[in-house]
Amino acid sequence: MKKYQLDTVFLILCAIIAGLFNTQFLNHSNINYALAGHDEYLSVREVYSILHPLSFKHFFMAIISGDVLYYGRIMFYTDALLSFIPYKIWGITGLVYSIRMIHVVMVIGGLHILGKTFLKDWKYRLLFYAGTATLYYSAYFYMVPKPEPIQLLVLALFFYYFKKNEYAFGKYFILIGIAYGIKFNVLTLLPIVFLIPFFNKQINLGPQLKKLVIAGFYFLLGLIIAVPCLLLGPVKPIFLKSYFNATFANTSQYDDDATLGIMDWIEKGWFGAYNGGFLFGTLLCVLVIIILLLGVKKLFKAGKLNNEFILILVGLALLLPVIILTGRLWPHYLWTGYVFLFLGCVVFIQNETLQKSLKSISLIVLLLVLLGSLYGSFVQEKKLVKLEKQALPLTENGRRAYAYLRQQKNNFTAIQDLSVPYPFKEMLSVNRYNPFSGFDVKAPEQKFIWSGFITPEIIQNNKADFVITYKLNFEDVGINLKTEKDVTLQTNNLLMRNELGKTVINDTTFGPIKIYKIITQ
Repeated sequence: MKKYQLDTVFLILCAIIAGLFNTQFLNHSNINYALAGHDEYLSVREVYSILHPLSFKHFFMAIISGDVLYYGRIMFYTDALLSFIPYKIWGITGLVYSIRMIHVVMVIGGLHILGKTFLKDWKYRLLFYAGTATLYYSAYFYMVPKPEPIQLLVLALFFYYFKKNEYAFGKYFILIGIAYGIKFNVLTLLPIVFLIPFFNKQINLGPQLKKLVIAGFYFLLGLIIAVPCLLLGPVKPIFLKSYFNATFANTSQYDDDATLGIMDWIEKGWFGAYNGGFLFGTLLCVLVIIILLLGVKKLFKAGKLNNEFILILVGLALLLPVIILTGRLWPHYLWTGYVFLFLGCVVFIQNETLQKSLKSISLIVLLLVLLGSLYGSFVQEKKLVKLEKQALPLTENGRRAYAYLRQQKNNFTAIQDLSVPYPFKEMLSVNRYNPFSGFDVKAPEQKFIWSGFITPEIIQNNKADFVITYKLNFEDVGINLKTEKDVTLQTNNLLMRNELGKTVINDTTFGPIKIYKIITQ
Protein backbone atom coordinates (compact mmCIF):
# COMPACT_ATOMS: atom_id res chain seq x y z
CA MET A 1 0.00 0.00 0.00
CA LYS A 2 1.33 3.40 -0.95
CA LYS A 3 1.94 5.81 1.88
CA TYR A 4 -0.10 8.62 0.44
CA GLN A 5 -3.22 6.43 0.75
CA LEU A 6 -3.05 6.15 4.55
CA ASP A 7 -5.00 9.35 5.15
CA THR A 8 -7.85 8.06 2.99
CA VAL A 9 -7.72 4.68 4.73
CA PHE A 10 -8.13 6.42 8.08
CA LEU A 11 -11.34 8.13 6.90
CA ILE A 12 -12.67 4.84 5.51
CA LEU A 13 -12.03 3.19 8.89
CA CYS A 14 -13.92 6.03 10.58
CA ALA A 15 -16.87 5.38 8.26
CA ILE A 16 -16.81 1.64 8.98
CA ILE A 17 -16.70 2.18 12.74
CA ALA A 18 -19.53 4.72 12.51
CA GLY A 19 -21.50 2.24 10.41
CA LEU A 20 -21.16 -0.36 13.17
CA PHE A 21 -22.13 2.07 15.93
CA ASN A 22 -25.14 3.22 13.92
CA THR A 23 -26.65 -0.26 13.83
CA GLN A 24 -27.66 0.34 17.44
CA PHE A 25 -30.98 1.82 18.61
CA LEU A 26 -32.60 1.66 15.16
CA ASN A 27 -35.97 1.13 16.81
CA HIS A 28 -35.72 3.82 19.49
CA SER A 29 -32.68 6.05 19.98
CA ASN A 30 -34.09 8.19 22.78
CA ILE A 31 -32.56 6.03 25.55
CA ASN A 32 -29.04 6.49 24.14
CA TYR A 33 -28.14 9.12 26.73
CA ALA A 34 -24.41 8.94 25.98
CA LEU A 35 -24.92 10.86 22.74
CA ALA A 36 -28.35 12.41 23.32
CA GLY A 37 -29.91 10.14 20.73
CA HIS A 38 -33.37 11.53 21.47
CA ASP A 39 -32.45 14.56 19.31
CA GLU A 40 -32.70 12.23 16.33
CA TYR A 41 -36.50 12.18 16.51
CA LEU A 42 -36.64 15.74 15.21
CA SER A 43 -34.67 14.90 12.06
CA VAL A 44 -36.51 11.65 11.38
CA ARG A 45 -39.86 13.35 11.69
CA GLU A 46 -38.94 16.16 9.30
CA VAL A 47 -37.60 13.72 6.70
CA TYR A 48 -40.58 11.40 7.11
CA SER A 49 -42.93 14.35 6.49
CA ILE A 50 -41.32 14.79 3.08
CA LEU A 51 -41.22 11.10 2.15
CA HIS A 52 -44.69 10.26 3.47
CA PRO A 53 -46.82 13.42 3.00
CA LEU A 54 -50.58 13.59 3.48
CA SER A 55 -51.00 15.40 0.16
CA PHE A 56 -49.01 17.29 -2.45
CA LYS A 57 -49.61 20.49 -0.47
CA HIS A 58 -48.11 18.85 2.60
CA PHE A 59 -45.15 17.64 0.51
CA PHE A 60 -44.48 21.16 -0.80
CA MET A 61 -44.76 22.75 2.64
CA ALA A 62 -42.62 20.05 4.26
CA ILE A 63 -39.81 20.89 1.84
CA ILE A 64 -39.89 24.69 2.01
CA SER A 65 -40.87 25.18 5.64
CA GLY A 66 -41.82 22.22 7.81
CA ASP A 67 -41.80 22.48 11.59
CA VAL A 68 -38.07 23.23 11.92
CA LEU A 69 -36.54 26.38 10.43
CA TYR A 70 -33.61 26.92 12.78
CA TYR A 71 -31.73 24.21 10.85
CA GLY A 72 -32.95 25.49 7.50
CA ARG A 73 -34.55 22.97 5.12
CA ILE A 74 -31.72 21.79 2.85
CA MET A 75 -30.56 19.28 5.44
CA PHE A 76 -34.00 17.66 5.57
CA TYR A 77 -34.81 17.57 1.87
CA THR A 78 -31.29 16.31 1.09
CA ASP A 79 -31.67 13.56 3.68
CA ALA A 80 -35.10 12.74 2.22
CA LEU A 81 -33.74 12.47 -1.32
CA LEU A 82 -30.82 10.24 -0.36
CA SER A 83 -32.81 8.02 2.02
CA PHE A 84 -35.82 7.52 -0.29
CA ILE A 85 -34.74 4.12 -1.64
CA PRO A 86 -33.66 2.66 1.77
CA TYR A 87 -37.00 3.82 3.20
CA LYS A 88 -38.95 2.14 0.42
CA ILE A 89 -37.01 -1.11 0.85
CA TRP A 90 -36.58 -1.37 4.65
CA GLY A 91 -39.17 1.05 5.98
CA ILE A 92 -38.56 3.26 9.01
CA THR A 93 -35.53 1.22 10.09
CA GLY A 94 -33.91 1.84 6.70
CA LEU A 95 -34.84 5.51 6.95
CA VAL A 96 -33.18 5.92 10.36
CA TYR A 97 -29.98 4.11 9.42
CA SER A 98 -29.60 5.81 6.03
CA ILE A 99 -30.01 9.29 7.56
CA ARG A 100 -27.29 8.50 10.10
CA MET A 101 -24.89 7.26 7.42
CA ILE A 102 -25.64 10.21 5.12
CA HIS A 103 -24.33 12.49 7.85
CA VAL A 104 -21.29 10.28 8.35
CA VAL A 105 -20.45 10.67 4.66
CA MET A 106 -20.95 14.44 4.97
CA VAL A 107 -18.51 14.69 7.88
CA ILE A 108 -15.90 12.58 6.10
CA GLY A 109 -16.46 14.44 2.82
CA GLY A 110 -16.02 17.81 4.52
CA LEU A 111 -12.81 16.74 6.28
CA HIS A 112 -11.43 15.20 3.07
CA ILE A 113 -12.07 18.36 1.03
CA LEU A 114 -10.51 20.59 3.69
CA GLY A 115 -7.48 18.28 3.91
CA LYS A 116 -6.97 18.19 0.14
CA THR A 117 -7.47 21.94 -0.14
CA PHE A 118 -4.97 23.10 2.47
CA LEU A 119 -2.58 20.17 3.05
CA LYS A 120 -0.47 18.89 0.18
CA ASP A 121 1.30 16.10 2.10
CA TRP A 122 -0.56 12.91 3.11
CA LYS A 123 1.22 12.88 6.51
CA TYR A 124 -0.28 16.23 7.46
CA ARG A 125 -3.71 15.23 6.16
CA LEU A 126 -3.55 12.09 8.31
CA LEU A 127 -2.58 14.25 11.28
CA PHE A 128 -5.55 16.54 10.61
CA TYR A 129 -8.03 13.66 10.28
CA ALA A 130 -6.71 11.95 13.42
CA GLY A 131 -6.79 15.24 15.32
CA THR A 132 -10.45 15.79 14.58
CA ALA A 133 -11.11 12.23 15.78
CA THR A 134 -9.93 13.23 19.26
CA LEU A 135 -12.85 15.60 19.58
CA TYR A 136 -15.49 13.80 21.62
CA TYR A 137 -18.33 15.25 19.56
CA SER A 138 -16.95 13.83 16.33
CA ALA A 139 -18.56 10.57 17.45
CA TYR A 140 -21.72 12.53 18.25
CA PHE A 141 -22.01 13.86 14.70
CA TYR A 142 -21.28 10.41 13.30
CA MET A 143 -24.29 9.04 15.18
CA VAL A 144 -26.88 11.81 15.59
CA PRO A 145 -28.33 13.66 12.57
CA LYS A 146 -27.60 17.34 13.17
CA PRO A 147 -26.88 20.29 10.83
CA GLU A 148 -23.15 20.50 11.53
CA PRO A 149 -22.12 17.69 9.12
CA ILE A 150 -23.80 19.19 6.05
CA GLN A 151 -22.67 22.66 7.12
CA LEU A 152 -19.06 21.45 7.36
CA LEU A 153 -19.32 19.91 3.89
CA VAL A 154 -20.70 23.14 2.40
CA LEU A 155 -18.07 25.27 4.17
CA ALA A 156 -15.34 22.92 2.91
CA LEU A 157 -16.58 23.35 -0.67
CA PHE A 158 -16.72 27.12 -0.20
CA PHE A 159 -13.13 27.36 1.05
CA TYR A 160 -11.97 25.06 -1.74
CA TYR A 161 -13.19 27.54 -4.34
CA PHE A 162 -12.31 30.57 -2.20
CA LYS A 163 -8.65 29.50 -1.93
CA LYS A 164 -8.51 28.29 -5.54
CA ASN A 165 -9.54 31.78 -6.69
CA GLU A 166 -7.02 33.46 -4.37
CA TYR A 167 -9.69 34.62 -1.92
CA ALA A 168 -11.60 36.75 -4.40
CA PHE A 169 -15.34 37.26 -4.71
CA GLY A 170 -17.19 34.83 -6.95
CA LYS A 171 -20.34 32.84 -7.64
CA TYR A 172 -19.27 30.28 -5.07
CA PHE A 173 -20.45 32.70 -2.36
CA ILE A 174 -23.72 30.86 -2.88
CA LEU A 175 -22.16 28.19 -0.66
CA ILE A 176 -21.60 30.52 2.27
CA GLY A 177 -25.27 31.51 1.92
CA ILE A 178 -26.28 27.88 2.14
CA ALA A 179 -24.01 27.34 5.16
CA TYR A 180 -25.63 30.31 6.90
CA GLY A 181 -29.11 28.98 6.08
CA ILE A 182 -28.23 25.59 7.55
CA LYS A 183 -27.31 27.13 10.90
CA PHE A 184 -27.05 30.83 11.62
CA ASN A 185 -23.86 30.48 13.70
CA VAL A 186 -22.12 31.35 10.40
CA LEU A 187 -23.33 34.93 10.97
CA THR A 188 -20.10 35.83 12.80
CA LEU A 189 -18.08 34.35 9.93
CA LEU A 190 -19.69 36.54 7.25
CA PRO A 191 -17.71 39.76 8.00
CA ILE A 192 -14.46 37.79 7.66
CA VAL A 193 -15.18 36.13 4.30
CA PHE A 194 -16.63 39.34 2.83
CA LEU A 195 -13.63 41.43 3.98
CA ILE A 196 -10.81 39.05 3.02
CA PRO A 197 -10.94 39.91 -0.74
CA PHE A 198 -10.25 43.58 0.06
CA PHE A 199 -6.80 42.69 1.43
CA ASN A 200 -5.63 41.87 -2.07
CA LYS A 201 -3.85 45.10 -3.01
CA GLN A 202 -3.73 44.18 -6.69
CA ILE A 203 -7.48 44.68 -7.13
CA ASN A 204 -8.90 48.19 -7.42
CA LEU A 205 -11.62 49.22 -4.99
CA GLY A 206 -14.21 50.10 -7.67
CA PRO A 207 -14.34 46.72 -9.44
CA GLN A 208 -14.04 45.04 -6.06
CA LEU A 209 -17.22 46.70 -4.82
CA LYS A 210 -19.05 45.52 -7.94
CA LYS A 211 -17.89 41.96 -7.28
CA LEU A 212 -18.99 42.37 -3.66
CA VAL A 213 -22.53 43.17 -4.79
CA ILE A 214 -22.57 40.13 -7.10
CA ALA A 215 -21.22 37.90 -4.33
CA GLY A 216 -23.91 39.26 -2.01
CA PHE A 217 -26.57 38.31 -4.57
CA TYR A 218 -25.26 34.75 -4.69
CA PHE A 219 -25.13 34.66 -0.90
CA LEU A 220 -28.85 35.50 -0.77
CA LEU A 221 -29.55 32.90 -3.44
CA GLY A 222 -27.78 30.29 -1.31
CA LEU A 223 -29.82 31.33 1.72
CA ILE A 224 -33.04 30.81 -0.25
CA ILE A 225 -31.85 27.38 -1.41
CA ALA A 226 -31.23 26.44 2.22
CA VAL A 227 -34.50 27.98 3.46
CA PRO A 228 -36.88 28.08 0.44
CA CYS A 229 -39.83 29.58 2.33
CA LEU A 230 -37.92 32.90 2.57
CA LEU A 231 -38.65 33.39 -1.14
CA LEU A 232 -42.33 33.73 -0.24
CA GLY A 233 -41.58 36.21 2.53
CA PRO A 234 -42.56 39.35 0.56
CA VAL A 235 -46.05 37.96 -0.17
CA LYS A 236 -46.42 35.85 2.98
CA PRO A 237 -44.67 37.71 5.85
CA ILE A 238 -45.48 34.84 8.20
CA PHE A 239 -42.57 32.90 6.71
CA LEU A 240 -40.10 35.68 7.52
CA LYS A 241 -41.54 36.04 11.00
CA SER A 242 -41.37 32.29 11.59
CA TYR A 243 -37.75 32.15 10.43
CA PHE A 244 -36.58 35.01 12.66
CA ASN A 245 -38.51 33.60 15.62
CA ALA A 246 -36.95 30.18 15.06
CA THR A 247 -33.39 31.52 14.83
CA PHE A 248 -32.66 34.84 16.53
CA ALA A 249 -35.59 34.69 18.98
CA ASN A 250 -35.04 31.05 19.91
CA THR A 251 -31.56 31.12 21.43
CA SER A 252 -32.59 30.24 25.00
CA GLN A 253 -33.17 26.71 26.31
CA TYR A 254 -34.73 25.11 29.36
CA ASP A 255 -31.34 24.40 30.98
CA ASP A 256 -29.70 27.81 30.53
CA ASP A 257 -27.48 28.65 33.49
CA ALA A 258 -27.14 32.31 34.40
CA THR A 259 -23.98 31.56 36.39
CA LEU A 260 -22.18 30.03 33.41
CA GLY A 261 -19.24 32.16 32.34
CA ILE A 262 -16.45 32.25 29.79
CA MET A 263 -14.07 30.45 32.16
CA ASP A 264 -16.46 27.49 32.41
CA TRP A 265 -16.46 27.18 28.62
CA ILE A 266 -12.68 27.46 28.47
CA GLU A 267 -12.09 24.95 31.28
CA LYS A 268 -14.48 22.26 30.02
CA GLY A 269 -14.79 23.11 26.34
CA TRP A 270 -11.17 23.96 25.48
CA PHE A 271 -9.01 22.17 28.08
CA GLY A 272 -11.44 19.37 28.93
CA ALA A 273 -12.24 16.00 27.40
CA TYR A 274 -14.46 17.55 24.73
CA ASN A 275 -11.36 18.98 23.05
CA GLY A 276 -9.10 15.94 23.48
CA GLY A 277 -7.87 16.73 26.99
CA PHE A 278 -5.69 19.27 28.77
CA LEU A 279 -2.46 18.65 26.82
CA PHE A 280 -4.19 18.83 23.47
CA GLY A 281 -6.04 21.99 24.48
CA THR A 282 -2.84 23.61 25.77
CA LEU A 283 -0.87 22.88 22.60
CA LEU A 284 -3.75 24.10 20.45
CA CYS A 285 -3.94 27.32 22.47
CA VAL A 286 -0.19 28.00 22.08
CA LEU A 287 -0.26 27.36 18.33
CA VAL A 288 -3.32 29.57 17.84
CA ILE A 289 -1.65 32.50 19.63
CA ILE A 290 1.57 32.09 17.59
CA ILE A 291 -0.35 31.91 14.29
CA LEU A 292 -2.36 35.01 15.15
CA LEU A 293 0.74 37.04 16.07
CA LEU A 294 2.68 35.99 12.96
CA GLY A 295 -0.39 36.47 10.78
CA VAL A 296 -0.94 40.04 11.96
CA LYS A 297 2.75 40.77 11.44
CA LYS A 298 2.62 39.48 7.87
CA LEU A 299 -0.57 41.40 7.20
CA PHE A 300 1.00 44.73 8.10
CA LYS A 301 4.24 43.88 6.35
CA ALA A 302 2.99 42.31 3.11
CA GLY A 303 -0.67 43.34 3.10
CA LYS A 304 -1.90 39.76 2.66
CA LEU A 305 -3.42 37.02 4.76
CA ASN A 306 -1.85 33.56 4.79
CA ASN A 307 -3.89 30.34 4.82
CA GLU A 308 -3.31 29.38 8.44
CA PHE A 309 -4.23 32.87 9.67
CA ILE A 310 -7.50 32.77 7.73
CA LEU A 311 -8.37 29.31 9.09
CA ILE A 312 -7.70 30.43 12.66
CA LEU A 313 -9.94 33.48 12.15
CA VAL A 314 -12.67 31.20 10.80
CA GLY A 315 -12.36 28.87 13.79
CA LEU A 316 -12.46 31.71 16.30
CA ALA A 317 -15.42 33.31 14.53
CA LEU A 318 -17.35 30.07 15.02
CA LEU A 319 -16.16 29.60 18.62
CA LEU A 320 -16.16 32.94 20.41
CA PRO A 321 -19.85 33.89 20.06
CA VAL A 322 -20.82 30.54 21.59
CA ILE A 323 -18.38 30.94 24.48
CA ILE A 324 -19.44 34.52 25.18
CA LEU A 325 -23.19 34.42 24.59
CA THR A 326 -24.48 30.88 25.14
CA GLY A 327 -25.97 30.18 28.56
CA ARG A 328 -25.59 26.40 28.50
CA LEU A 329 -22.51 24.22 28.34
CA TRP A 330 -23.22 22.18 25.22
CA PRO A 331 -19.70 21.66 23.78
CA HIS A 332 -20.95 20.24 20.48
CA TYR A 333 -21.59 23.88 19.54
CA LEU A 334 -17.79 24.27 19.41
CA TRP A 335 -17.05 21.32 17.13
CA THR A 336 -16.96 23.08 13.74
CA GLY A 337 -14.78 25.85 15.13
CA TYR A 338 -12.30 23.33 16.53
CA VAL A 339 -12.06 21.60 13.14
CA PHE A 340 -10.93 24.85 11.49
CA LEU A 341 -8.61 25.77 14.37
CA PHE A 342 -6.83 22.43 14.26
CA LEU A 343 -6.61 22.59 10.47
CA GLY A 344 -4.97 26.01 10.76
CA CYS A 345 -2.42 24.63 13.22
CA VAL A 346 -1.52 21.71 10.95
CA VAL A 347 -1.20 24.06 7.95
CA PHE A 348 1.12 26.23 10.04
CA ILE A 349 3.36 23.26 10.91
CA GLN A 350 3.39 22.21 7.26
CA ASN A 351 4.39 25.72 6.16
CA GLU A 352 7.77 25.64 4.42
CA THR A 353 8.80 28.96 5.92
CA LEU A 354 9.33 27.26 9.28
CA GLN A 355 12.84 26.07 10.01
CA LYS A 356 13.20 22.34 9.43
CA SER A 357 14.20 21.65 13.04
CA LEU A 358 11.30 23.67 14.42
CA LYS A 359 8.89 21.92 12.07
CA SER A 360 10.15 18.50 13.16
CA ILE A 361 9.92 19.34 16.85
CA SER A 362 6.42 20.76 16.46
CA LEU A 363 5.30 17.70 14.51
CA ILE A 364 6.74 15.26 17.07
CA VAL A 365 5.20 17.12 20.02
CA LEU A 366 1.83 17.30 18.29
CA LEU A 367 1.95 13.60 17.41
CA LEU A 368 2.75 12.62 21.01
CA VAL A 369 -0.05 14.74 22.40
CA LEU A 370 -2.35 13.45 19.67
CA LEU A 371 -1.61 9.82 20.53
CA GLY A 372 -2.52 10.51 24.14
CA SER A 373 -5.71 12.25 23.09
CA LEU A 374 -6.64 9.42 20.72
CA TYR A 375 -6.17 6.93 23.53
CA GLY A 376 -8.34 9.04 25.82
CA SER A 377 -11.01 9.25 23.12
CA PHE A 378 -10.88 5.48 22.64
CA VAL A 379 -11.33 4.84 26.36
CA GLN A 380 -14.13 7.39 26.50
CA GLU A 381 -16.01 6.12 23.45
CA LYS A 382 -15.50 2.34 23.61
CA LYS A 383 -18.50 2.17 25.93
CA LEU A 384 -20.68 3.06 22.93
CA VAL A 385 -20.26 -0.49 21.61
CA LYS A 386 -22.10 -1.96 24.61
CA LEU A 387 -24.86 0.59 25.05
CA GLU A 388 -27.62 -1.26 23.22
CA LYS A 389 -26.75 -4.57 24.89
CA GLN A 390 -26.78 -2.82 28.24
CA ALA A 391 -30.21 -1.39 27.52
CA LEU A 392 -31.79 -4.75 26.60
CA PRO A 393 -33.60 -5.20 29.97
CA LEU A 394 -35.10 -1.74 29.66
CA THR A 395 -36.05 -2.40 26.03
CA GLU A 396 -37.81 -5.62 26.97
CA ASN A 397 -39.66 -3.96 29.85
CA GLY A 398 -40.74 -1.18 27.51
CA ARG A 399 -42.12 -3.71 25.02
CA ARG A 400 -44.04 -5.45 27.82
CA ALA A 401 -45.41 -2.13 29.09
CA TYR A 402 -46.66 -1.23 25.62
CA ALA A 403 -48.26 -4.67 25.19
CA TYR A 404 -49.95 -4.38 28.59
CA LEU A 405 -51.48 -1.00 27.82
CA ARG A 406 -52.77 -2.15 24.44
CA GLN A 407 -54.78 -4.81 26.27
CA GLN A 408 -56.38 -2.39 28.71
CA LYS A 409 -58.44 -0.19 26.37
CA ASN A 410 -59.21 0.12 22.69
CA ASN A 411 -58.69 3.88 22.79
CA PHE A 412 -56.18 5.61 25.03
CA THR A 413 -53.42 8.20 25.19
CA ALA A 414 -50.25 7.42 27.13
CA ILE A 415 -47.68 10.09 28.00
CA GLN A 416 -44.14 8.80 28.57
CA ASP A 417 -40.94 10.48 29.63
CA LEU A 418 -37.75 10.46 27.57
CA SER A 419 -36.18 7.58 29.51
CA VAL A 420 -38.72 4.98 28.34
CA PRO A 421 -37.99 3.29 24.98
CA TYR A 422 -40.00 5.14 22.33
CA PRO A 423 -40.22 3.43 18.91
CA PHE A 424 -39.84 5.65 15.86
CA LYS A 425 -43.02 4.12 14.44
CA GLU A 426 -45.05 5.26 17.45
CA MET A 427 -43.54 8.74 17.29
CA LEU A 428 -44.33 9.19 13.60
CA SER A 429 -47.89 7.92 13.97
CA VAL A 430 -48.82 10.73 16.38
CA ASN A 431 -46.69 13.48 14.84
CA ARG A 432 -48.00 13.80 11.31
CA TYR A 433 -46.97 17.14 9.81
CA ASN A 434 -50.11 19.19 9.12
CA PRO A 435 -49.86 22.96 8.58
CA PHE A 436 -53.38 23.28 7.16
CA SER A 437 -56.37 23.93 9.40
CA GLY A 438 -59.41 21.78 8.75
CA PHE A 439 -57.38 18.99 7.11
CA ASP A 440 -58.52 15.68 8.57
CA VAL A 441 -55.57 13.74 9.95
CA LYS A 442 -56.58 10.41 11.39
CA ALA A 443 -54.75 9.78 14.64
CA PRO A 444 -54.14 6.24 15.94
CA GLU A 445 -56.66 4.99 18.47
CA GLN A 446 -53.89 3.97 20.84
CA LYS A 447 -51.42 6.84 21.15
CA PHE A 448 -48.04 6.97 22.88
CA ILE A 449 -46.73 10.53 23.22
CA TRP A 450 -43.18 11.31 24.29
CA SER A 451 -42.54 14.30 26.54
CA GLY A 452 -39.28 15.45 28.08
CA PHE A 453 -41.21 16.67 31.10
CA ILE A 454 -44.38 15.19 32.57
CA THR A 455 -46.51 17.99 34.00
CA PRO A 456 -50.20 18.28 34.91
CA GLU A 457 -50.72 20.60 31.96
CA ILE A 458 -49.28 18.09 29.48
CA ILE A 459 -51.45 15.33 30.90
CA GLN A 460 -54.56 17.51 30.83
CA ASN A 461 -53.97 18.98 27.35
CA ASN A 462 -53.52 15.52 25.84
CA LYS A 463 -56.37 14.01 27.88
CA ALA A 464 -53.98 11.28 28.91
CA ASP A 465 -55.19 7.98 30.31
CA PHE A 466 -51.77 6.68 31.37
CA VAL A 467 -48.31 7.91 32.28
CA ILE A 468 -45.22 5.74 31.70
CA THR A 469 -41.99 6.73 33.40
CA TYR A 470 -38.52 5.52 34.30
CA LYS A 471 -35.25 7.23 35.19
CA LEU A 472 -31.98 5.60 34.27
CA ASN A 473 -28.28 6.00 33.63
CA PHE A 474 -26.52 3.21 31.76
CA GLU A 475 -23.79 5.26 30.07
CA ASP A 476 -20.92 3.82 32.13
CA VAL A 477 -19.88 0.26 31.40
CA GLY A 478 -20.22 -1.96 34.45
CA ILE A 479 -23.03 0.04 36.07
CA ASN A 480 -26.27 -1.88 36.27
CA LEU A 481 -29.59 -0.29 35.37
CA LYS A 482 -30.95 1.47 38.44
CA THR A 483 -34.44 2.47 39.45
CA GLU A 484 -34.83 5.94 40.88
CA LYS A 485 -37.86 7.42 42.54
CA ASP A 486 -39.61 9.82 40.19
CA VAL A 487 -39.79 12.80 42.52
CA THR A 488 -41.07 15.11 39.79
CA LEU A 489 -44.06 12.89 39.09
CA GLN A 490 -44.86 12.52 42.77
CA THR A 491 -44.84 16.31 43.15
CA ASN A 492 -47.02 16.67 40.09
CA ASN A 493 -49.49 14.20 41.58
CA LEU A 494 -50.26 16.75 44.29
CA LEU A 495 -50.70 19.46 41.69
CA MET A 496 -53.09 17.28 39.73
CA ARG A 497 -55.23 16.62 42.77
CA ASN A 498 -55.38 20.25 43.80
CA GLU A 499 -55.58 22.08 40.47
CA LEU A 500 -56.92 19.70 37.84
CA GLY A 501 -59.32 17.59 39.84
CA LYS A 502 -57.44 14.43 38.86
CA THR A 503 -55.38 11.89 40.69
CA VAL A 504 -52.84 9.31 39.61
CA ILE A 505 -52.72 5.77 40.91
CA ASN A 506 -49.83 3.36 40.51
CA ASP A 507 -51.37 0.73 38.28
CA THR A 508 -48.52 -1.70 37.60
CA THR A 509 -44.79 -1.94 36.97
CA PHE A 510 -42.59 -3.76 34.49
CA GLY A 511 -39.14 -4.02 35.97
CA PRO A 512 -38.12 -0.44 36.65
CA ILE A 513 -40.79 1.02 34.32
CA LYS A 514 -43.86 2.35 36.14
CA ILE A 515 -47.31 2.79 34.62
CA TYR A 516 -49.66 5.28 36.25
CA LYS A 517 -53.36 5.31 35.49
CA ILE A 518 -55.12 8.67 35.36
CA ILE A 519 -58.43 8.68 37.27
CA THR A 520 -60.86 11.59 36.89
CA GLN A 521 -62.54 12.48 40.19
